[in-house]
Amino acid sequence: MCRFLVWCGEPITLAEVVLESSNSLLVQSFEAGFHPGTNDKNNMSLNADGFGVGWYGKRGAAIFRAVTPAWTNRNLREMCGSIESSCIFAHVRAATPSSVVSEENCHPFRYGPLLFQHNGHVEGYPRIKRRLMNALPDDIFNWVSGTTDSEGCFALLLSLIDPASIASGRVSPCEMQKAMLGTIAMLTDYLEKEGITTGLYARPPPFPYTHTSSRASAWEAWDAWDALLPRPMRMRAPLARAAADKHRSRPVASHRAHSSTFNFALTDGHTVVVTRYCDKSPKIPPPSLYYAFLPSSELRTHLAAGCGTGPAGPAYGLRARGTRGQKVSGGTPPLSRPEVSRRGACDLTELCESGAFICASEPLTRDPSRWHLIEENSMICFSRDEAGRPQVTGGAAELYAQCEGDSFASEHGRTGEAGAGSRGSSVHGGRGS
Repeated sequence: MCRFLVWCGEPITLAEVVLESSNSLLVQSFEAGFHPGTNDKNNMSLNADGFGVGWYGKRGAAIFRAVTPAWTNRNLREMCGSIESSCIFAHVRAATPSSVVSEENCHPFRYGPLLFQHNGHVEGYPRIKRRLMNALPDDIFNWVSGTTDSEGCFALLLSLIDPASIASGRVSPCEMQKAMLGTIAMLTDYLEKEGITTGLYARPPPFPYTHTSSRASAWEAWDAWDALLPRPMRMRAPLARAAADKHRSRPVASHRAHSSTFNFALTDGHTVVVTRYCDKSPKIPPPSLYYAFLPSSELRTHLAAGCGTGPAGPAYGLRARGTRGQKVSGGTPPLSRPEVSRRGACDLTELCESGAFICASEPLTRDPSRWHLIEENSMICFSRDEAGRPQVTGGAAELYAQCEGDSFASEHGRTGEAGAGSRGSSVHGGRGS
């Protein structure tokens, strides 16, 4: 899976959020893994299949994407130090196996004033791609230039937004949230209709790990595991036995569950909508995702605390990890599984002057005390308030439950109806019915 970040608040240089913090997105491109409060499932440690940044300037939304690893790109460093924006998207990519590495497939994607990025993947996407593309209006279909499931998800989302709202440059928070929920509902519907509901394995093996010195009992476990696989996937006996002989203490392969994960981020430069979703949750968690909301000056100070100096990249050695507890020579010892706030069990409201909202796949600092882990299958929406008093309300919005009753699940094409949400800073969450 990939890593991404979102900033929405007072203007800030791209370098402050993308490059300079102690666990910046640049660091996560080659050494991700700092995700307190969750585990390594659906989280990749290396994200080197390209990168991209998006921002809003005098002429609206703009993006810069490249297929090189983020840590090797000098243009990224030069650009980030010179561009300032009040809304920033950034993404480092770990391509899905067999996916093409190209600029067209790098995130974020832009359509008019809208930016979109995705951390996750759609299981069995080739099997639903035709159905998805058939649901697109001509202009959106012709706009698609890449081959990724992520761009397909964005195209489907665009088809659920009123074209007049996009043309105006402002999409209401309510309409953005409806489109986001509708996209997840339609994707789930497509997957179910194609029978892609449990991934490649119909059910977990009875013996994911077998520790035994008896080769006979080990092979009994292996046969039980092999019998659960679809016939084309069953290993031939000679290959299986050779693998078992090489690793006698663990002859049975660990079970890898497959799932669709939709960590989406969407913005028009004024409102940001983010989801953290997995269709197998809570059995399989979605990729990690955190947010922080503080006065802008305080948040910038927090990001600058303990920021790295000098070049960063694999060639310069790995930095201290927060969740793995490796031994580090010199410097600050690694944290031992720090705790983070799990906001979302009930609604909350925060008010502060000149507030800024930041959301990232991992906390951008080694001190996670200001970061809150977004609950599984939840959505958070933040809108900047011109008066400078943003209100943030977040909740554990069970997206699956909302999608079940969402009318978008059976619709195809544009809705043609704009949401009636009010402007201002707000995160609209709440329990699904």
